[in-house]
Amino acid sequence: MLSEEEQREQERKKRQEERKQERLQKQIEKRRKLEERERKSVKRASVFELGMMIFVSNKIREVLEKSTEENAKFNEILAKSLVDLRKFTKKESKSLKKDVIKESKKDFEENKNGTLELIQEATKKKMDGSLAEHIAYVNPQKDTAKRWKKYIKTSANTYAIGKDKLPVFFTKVVQEEVKNVVGGKSTTDDSCRKAISKLANSGVKIVEYDTGVKRNVDVWVRQQMQYAEKESSQEINNKCAKDMGVTVFEFDAHANARPTHKKWQGKRYDTQGKLYPSLFQLTHGEEKDYGCRHFAQPVWDVDMPYAYTKEQLKNIDTKPFTFQGKKYEGYEARQYQRELERNIRALKREVILLDNQGLGSTEAKIKLKHANATYKAFSSEMGDRVHNDRLRIG
Repeated sequence: MLSEEEQREQERKKRQEERKQERLQKQIEKRRKLEERERKSVKRASVFELGMMIFVSNKIREVLEKSTEENAKFNEILAKSLVDLRKFTKKESKSLKKDVIKESKKDFEENKNGTLELIQEATKKKMDGSLAEHIAYVNPQKDTAKRWKKYIKTSANTYAIGKDKLPVFFTKVVQEEVKNVVGGKSTTDDSCRKAISKLANSGVKIVEYDTGVKRNVDVWVRQQMQYAEKESSQEINNKCAKDMGVTVFEFDAHANARPTHKKWQGKRYDTQGKLYPSLFQLTHGEEKDYGCRHFAQPVWDVDMPYAYTKEQLKNIDTKPFTFQGKKYEGYEARQYQRELERNIRALKREVILLDNQGLGSTEAKIKLKHANATYKAFSSEMGDRVHNDRLRIG
């Protein structure tokens, strides 16, 4: 027969386990919604990107064909095409900007309401309208708008392919291939095929940071949506926790995190630095690293156990495995998986552009089939699923 105290302890542990399962289910549902939003954002960005690439490839063919007939007017033809290119890019980027901001606004409202519900459940306190209005200053869609204004203020010139701006890339390719066509070294179709291959393999990219780091449009939009989702939820949590006197937070954890992030994922920090290290003492600002997906939840009861045990954190990463003679594990395996995904997207773009131009795409399709097989085999060895949402290009 259990004593009254032991019964209470059992009931407390049972309630903790129930709350843990509820939190897990909500995290799963939250991730499902996020993946759905990612698919939508990638779809919009991919349509935009492919539209630009098809437009550029059409212009390349147009200039190549006209230059062989009117070589004396080549500079005039090229200049007109560059003007058309800038106009098209400006128009399409404005349209995409509007879609991205609209979607991030909707995400923000969903995250705010969802976070308020979690806080109400955890604290057993009803949130009145005044608090909801009080924290409405968190505005990720404005942040997204500022980013677009900063990086797309010179229309086509902000789109970079490799080390070149889009118009510079266009001019270089056209000039190089015109010489080959006019000199009889290749046909217009062969030159167009070469240009399309360069365009598809590089992709239309946006200069994301002053450091020169570049991201493809679909990747950039997906990361912006993730960033807006994470930051809006985090700021709401921080604000509500502060209003209620909660100072302790706990980071979540995920498999194959960056080596520098593994040491603090799943751990707690105290904004006052009393019960636990402060945020900076724990992470040294690394939680703000580009693409970091770690999220910190308020700890309403410091006596509650951690969400992840030491054993779970120790075994959370992909186990070491060998693929095609090379050993992979953890973060390195995830990075190679992303590289394979980028290669598949580039090949898909090439096939679409070649078909659009009426050129043979058999070789590109064979490469694509091989790339897909390699990706599936690697993901299987890694113990991960095939991320179809990361392979889409529209």
